[in-house]
Amino acid sequence: MAEEEWIGATQESLGKLISKPKMTEKYLKKPPFRFLHDIVMEVVRSTNFGQGLYTPEECDAAQLSDKGAKVEFLNKAINLTCLALGEQVHVSANKIVAGLEADKTNLWLQKLHTAATTCVGAKSDDAVQRVLAGETAGPKEKKKKKEEEPKAEEAKPAADDGGAAAAAEEE
Repeated sequence: MAEEEWIGATQESLGKLISKPKMTEKYLKKPPFRFLHDIVMEVVRSTNFGQGLYTPEECDAAQLSDKGAKVEFLNKAINLTCLALGEQVHVSANKIVAGLEADKTNLWLQKLHTAATTCVGAKSDDAVQRVLAGETAGPKEKKKKKEEEPKAEEAKPAADDGGAAAAAEEE
C-alpha cells in the first residue's frame, strides 16, 4: 500500500470519528507520541470505547515522559484494539515510540476506528478487563524460541557423549 493510501484510509476512518486532533498528513507520516495519545484519549471520550483502561496519570500525556510509560500506554491501546476485534494488528509499541513503521501505526489507527465503532458497550468493557488483567493479543513466538533453544543445546551434549551422561544420571 502506498503512503498516500494508508494516510488517506486513516483520514477517512478515524478523521470522521473524531474532530481533534486533525488527521494531517504531516503527523500521519511519522506520528509523534503526543498525537497518538490525543487520538486514543479522544476516541475514549467520544465513543466510550476503552473507558476505564487508563489511570488518571496515563490520561495526561505530560505525565508520560519516559519511553517505558509511552510504550505501556500504547501497548494497552493496541491490546484493547486486538482483543475487542478478535484479530491481530502487527505493530510494535517500541517502534511507534521510536517513530518507525508509520504504515503499521496507521493500520492500527484504522483498526482502532473499527473497534471504536463496532465494539462499544459490553464488548469494550470485556476487552478493557482482559487488558487490565494482563492479557495481551501479541504472539508469544519470540519467547517460545528463546525457551526452546536451551533445550536443544542440552540435548546436543548428551548425544555427543554416546549416552554416557544419561547413564551416569541413572546410577
